[in-house]
Amino acid sequence: MTDPATMQDDPQRLAAFEAKIAAGDRIEAGEWMPQQYRFECLRLIQMHANSELMGALPEREWIPRAPTLSRKMALLAKVQDEVGHAQLLYRVAEDLGKPRQQMIEELLAGKSKFHNVFHYPAETWADVAVIQVFVDGAAMQTQGSLRSCSYAPYARVLKRICYEEDFHIRLGIDVHKTLAEGTPRQREMLQNAIDRWWQPIMHFFGPRDQASPHLETMMRWRIKVKTNDELRQQFLRQFVPLITDYGLRLPDPGLRWDEAGGRYEYSEPDWEEFKRVIRGAVLLPWVIPTALSTLGWWWMFNSLYSVVNWTGIALGIMDPPGPNWLGQKYYAMTAVVTVNIWRGLPFFAITMLAGLVSIPKELYEAAEADGAGRVARFWHVTLPMLKPVLAIVILFSTIFTFSDFNIVYVLTHGGPINSTHLFATLARQIGLESGQIGQGAAISLYLFPVLMIVVFAQLRFVRKQAY
Repeated sequence: MTDPATMQDDPQRLAAFEAKIAAGDRIEAGEWMPQQYRFECLRLIQMHANSELMGALPEREWIPRAPTLSRKMALLAKVQDEVGHAQLLYRVAEDLGKPRQQMIEELLAGKSKFHNVFHYPAETWADVAVIQVFVDGAAMQTQGSLRSCSYAPYARVLKRICYEEDFHIRLGIDVHKTLAEGTPRQREMLQNAIDRWWQPIMHFFGPRDQASPHLETMMRWRIKVKTNDELRQQFLRQFVPLITDYGLRLPDPGLRWDEAGGRYEYSEPDWEEFKRVIRGAVLLPWVIPTALSTLGWWWMFNSLYSVVNWTGIALGIMDPPGPNWLGQKYYAMTAVVTVNIWRGLPFFAITMLAGLVSIPKELYEAAEADGAGRVARFWHVTLPMLKPVLAIVILFSTIFTFSDFNIVYVLTHGGPINSTHLFATLARQIGLESGQIGQGAAISLYLFPVLMIVVFAQLRFVRKQAY
């Protein structure tokens, strides 16, 4: 996919656009906009829509377990609103050029992001109170400021969303108040929930301004009107009193009000945990059942309503009606290879990352002191140290690919004309569908000695590298 930052926009149109933004005007969906502006708006709105949808899941689990009927009704209304907000936002994102179904598929496939806080479970009823008050409160700081953003459709829909979110926060404050003024056990439960959720909430606003890669562009074009640090301070000023006024313990020992600076000082959040949560999301393609995720790919490649073809035709890189991905030999093989790469990439990427992290920094420092450039350091330090890891990755990739059944069976059933069969699918066809059990068993066992030889050779290579 082409990087929007590298695409060249018409200079005159770009100048007129920049002048319109500088004058405080807003951009409508049908107006001309730079590709980077479209990309940043779509990225922001799609992530917001995903977060609304995923945010309903932790609270949904507590609807049947809420302590009173009124609490059940309030929580049910909130969950319904979250899903409704997601649909509103997906509709706004559609005007920027991406179909709603594709955005849903990307969410299910782990290709698109949602806010870090929705990776955590709601363990107790107090967690629901913390989500309704503090997590939604953090979201309101961001969404409230985005009502002034330069993309008009997003700003308009946020007015409705913020009105409803504010209502739910007020209901959450009532739950928070009831627990804070309740029994010692209820107060302890609330305190534990605040302690567990505090760091994810501080992560919610993103890294400090100087470490945020998209902030400068988004502020210049008024896609965002407040920085990450400004929003974090705004949240702390509004919501810290909800902890202290009820005699609860501040979850951050370093959190204090700096009278001279007019701001809160706080301990730096553990950004490594934030990265671990994001890395965990990268593993979604690996942990989702293969047959289930491959069904999504089957829909994307289906010739009657292919998202792949629709996107290619819309971008002008395919002629209508587009290729028959699952009905032609080479296209079908391409589809199978693509899904197999997508399936295995997260696991192997994490494995490679672990290998890279384990390389001592002293080796790089010594090589740099000897005058080695980046390329030389890669060939003479990184690659030799990664060889054992690479061998293991190749070994597992070979085994997983040759022994796979689900991807080929769900996508193509080995067709067209037996052109995409692997040993597992061919053994099933010959042994079970054709009734030739002996030949099917022979086909399935043929792979065993071949893989034994491959495994022996690669393990010998790994041991040789180790010694």
